[in-house]
Amino acid sequence: MPLLRPNVPPPPHYYADNLTRLLGAVASQYSDILLDRERDYLRRVLDLSADAQRLYARLLTRRGPLIRIDSLAYREVSDVVGAMNELTATALVDCGIEVPADQVLDMLTRGELAGLFPHVHAQGERKGVQVAAISARYPDRRTREVVGANYPMCRVCDHDLMDTAQILFFGDSYTDLSTFVLEDLGMLRFETYQLDARHRQFGERAELDDFLVMRALRSRLHRLESCWDRAIAIDALDTLWAPRHRRLLERARAALVNQLGRSAERARDYDIALSAYGRASRAPGRERRARLLHKFGDSIATAALIEQIECTPLTAGERFFAQQFRDGRRRRARSIPEQVLRLPEAPSTSVEAAALAALTCGGGIGRHLENRLPLGMLGLALWDVVFAPVEAAFVNAYQDRPADLYWSDFRRTRAPLIDARLRLLREPDAVACAVRATAEAKCGVNSALVDWRAFDMQLIECATTSVPGATWTAMFDYMLDDLEQTRTGFPDLALFFGPGRYQFVEVKGPGDQLRREQRLWFEFFRRADLSAHVLWVEW
Repeated sequence: MPLLRPNVPPPPHYYADNLTRLLGAVASQYSDILLDRERDYLRRVLDLSADAQRLYARLLTRRGPLIRIDSLAYREVSDVVGAMNELTATALVDCGIEVPADQVLDMLTRGELAGLFPHVHAQGERKGVQVAAISARYPDRRTREVVGANYPMCRVCDHDLMDTAQILFFGDSYTDLSTFVLEDLGMLRFETYQLDARHRQFGERAELDDFLVMRALRSRLHRLESCWDRAIAIDALDTLWAPRHRRLLERARAALVNQLGRSAERARDYDIALSAYGRASRAPGRERRARLLHKFGDSIATAALIEQIECTPLTAGERFFAQQFRDGRRRRARSIPEQVLRLPEAPSTSVEAAALAALTCGGGIGRHLENRLPLGMLGLALWDVVFAPVEAAFVNAYQDRPADLYWSDFRRTRAPLIDARLRLLREPDAVACAVRATAEAKCGVNSALVDWRAFDMQLIECATTSVPGATWTAMFDYMLDDLEQTRTGFPDLALFFGPGRYQFVEVKGPGDQLRREQRLWFEFFRRADLSAHVLWVEW
């Protein structure tokens, strides 16, 4: 039974409990690497009175930075004024706001603006015009005084400290307190797995600082994609130059240097692009570097890098690139079956929907699932293997995957478990039994591999009846070698026509081309002798 129900007030201390649970766990688990400023923040929040804690927890959920105090009406806070005074006294909230006047004015309605500034003749105008007119007539200080006297505002201080606490608790920079609410509403359900108390996401302070630096750097690099700045790029490259010893940090660093290299290449700053790609320990850094070296005529360096990729490919995509480069030409993957569908006119829906309707008009069941089908089947058939207690894979109770799910060593780390499961799945009907049993037991539990919106029992029945178990097992074996690569590129449509009769169909409209990840899947289909083809749709 969910703890929360829609349109029913939560328990009085609910939001404060979530906040103190998070901060208390951080204080306990990471006390040895916290800065004095961070410890002081945790102490100030945890020592608040019940009313102040409840109000502060609510303020953290509000969209800021400015918050109107007259909007603070929560049934669980008996004394808002007293709670606000306590938050101000502990420097968790600031009411003496020094911000540009237009930000303050933007918090008011058009009617409120007209009432406070009647001498500015902008009544009836759009709010933006009112704000601009008032800002032009009065100095910022006077505007803040007038607004503050009638509509006092506040803002939460030290958001960066709360962000750091959430990173330490959840282990990433995108999960926050809303996760508790969604779970308690029954909208999110997480698998129960063994947490690794011996390992933390961040073992030392330097690792946390490095993570925070790279997190801030990500947004700066994103801006370089539209506005190239060589000085910023050089500074970023210097920060990212050295490989990190911790796998989590090295994976993040490699992604950033690839991002930097891509931006530099687009800006035609090839020196920085080559340097950035040369520091990448993840694909496609070596491929992009090889292409640039080839472009500038450095055949010796290009040949050496291609040989290195062939000897130690990081992904199937890298191996494919090296083979194609050796051939010296772009060519379609061998023996890709193709068909053509001619429509009388351009489809009113998507080209995939039109193809699906045409291919099943004579019978059969079809779904437009793309990679959700193989990933979901794998996730169901190997559920307990994915959530196995592998060292440092699970560091909090709110993960929909192990930390290393898409890392290159995912299979190697779980080799005995995976090998044993694949042997079991090769038995008659084993895939169907495993998938159905997991779907019944785990339906709705969050998994990065299983999209429960797509995996109803009809789909599972079709997928396990029409597609032989040996086909699924071969597919799982292939995918587990490189989950990051194989989570994209699977054909658009899955068609089911009864026992042993199925088709996987990649749909291409006019002007479309097969991408590399799609070619890799078709190469696998060819080797495994699976029923798949490309459908070229014309009209």
